Amino acid sequence: MSTNNWQVKLPNVPVGLVYATLPPGAKAFTPVRSLNEEPSEGFSVAADGHGRIAATWLSNKLYANFSADNGRTFTPNAELNTSYDPCN
Repeated sequence: MSTNNWQVKLPNVPVGLVYATLPPGAKAFTPVRSLNEEPSEGFSVAADGHGRIAATWLSNKLYANFSADNGRTFTPNAELNTSYDPCN
């Protein structure tokens, strides 16, 4: 999911690419969390069924975050291919 809260700045609303998980057996999703904490767009998410998730997004450059534990934690923002600007 994404929000435009970087523009409207509502209190207690995450910015950028946001997500929630539904743990096995749970009756409700976890609270919504921001994956990247950046004003961003162009999101893409892939999961492989083995708990590994890759998320990519644009914020003037191409970035990615990865999880190996079903989305409980993600790596820090990683800039991909710094040799060119994918937005242009």
